[in-house]
Amino acid sequence: MERVCERANLQAALKRVRKNKGSAGIDGMTVDELPEHLKTHWPALREQLLAGTYQPSMVRRHAIPKRGGGVRELGIPTVVDQFINKPSCRCWVRDSTRPSRNTATAFGHGAAPTTPSCKRSDT
Repeated sequence: MERVCERANLQAALKRVRKNKGSAGIDGMTVDELPEHLKTHWPALREQLLAGTYQPSMVRRHAIPKRGGGVRELGIPTVVDQFINKPSCRCWVRDSTRPSRNTATAFGHGAAPTTPSCKRSDT
């Protein structure tokens, strides 16, 4: 988690969240408001992350109509949660991949990346 909280990872995460121009979550905070929010609240967020006590906020639900009828439910996280998720994923992928392999092939055929001890059933 210390690597997640490194300045370079956080700067890249902020850049990525701003580039994605994500929708506001349940708290209504926009991507443009995030940098100012982090100036005030980052020390507390960092402490929670390092202590393992950070709890993501509820997601805003949004229904999107499907072509064949019905709806697809989306959960839109807050921009703070989007920001925290970016460096976490970046470090996780960097640690999970092997040299000369891309992310798609680094886990092998049928392996679930969220469960590193997962073994293929056909071997």
